[in-house]
Amino acid sequence: MNDPEEYIKQLETIISKFLEPIKEIPYSIAIKVLTVCEVLHFDLSDKNNQELLELLKTAAQKAGEEAYKIRNYCKKT
Repeated sequence: MNDPEEYIKQLETIISKFLEPIKEIPYSIAIKVLTVCEVLHFDLSDKNNQELLELLKTAAQKAGEEAYKIRNYCKKT
């Protein structure tokens, strides 16, 4: 698979299927159970939080792109 967008869509599909059994459980509880970390309250009406969210989105996008590159590199070796 050479298309990063398609790869990301497949990952999203797989992850959503994995999470289906916990759909009725609040996100913060599911994360705490899976990671032993608490989810911090995130008020989207706060301008600082909105800016942070944009930075997190950018970081996640870049991390996904790098993971895709590494995946392709590992397949070649």
